[in-house]
Amino acid sequence: MLQNDGGESALLWKPGDRKTLVKIEEPGEDFNSYSTYCFSKNGVLIAIDFELRTAWGWGYRMAGPIVAGALVSKVSEFFDTRTGQVVPRPQEADAIAEALKPRLYLNRSKLPFLQPPRP
Repeated sequence: MLQNDGGESALLWKPGDRKTLVKIEEPGEDFNSYSTYCFSKNGVLIAIDFELRTAWGWGYRMAGPIVAGALVSKVSEFFDTRTGQVVPRPQEADAIAEALKPRLYLNRSKLPFLQPPRP
């Protein structure tokens, strides 16, 4: 269930080229994260766009292809959430270092909402 301070929302698109795009939104008390995953027609993760927006007026974005199971970042920057302009790394970033790392689901079948429910 999606709430203002927790949960997840997911949208899944299967465009005509048989790739799959999945966008996952995770709201939180101090920040929201948005991850867009691109999977090949075989279900292998090939790229990700990740953005984290904080209540402190700054955000972080990272994007790039997946090579050998790792994100090769083509974009990695902090930004002002009001203007979109790039800013230096904020001090608060150290306190939420784990939140600045996107979750990698290397195969579409590993997405949490595609897992069978646990008894």
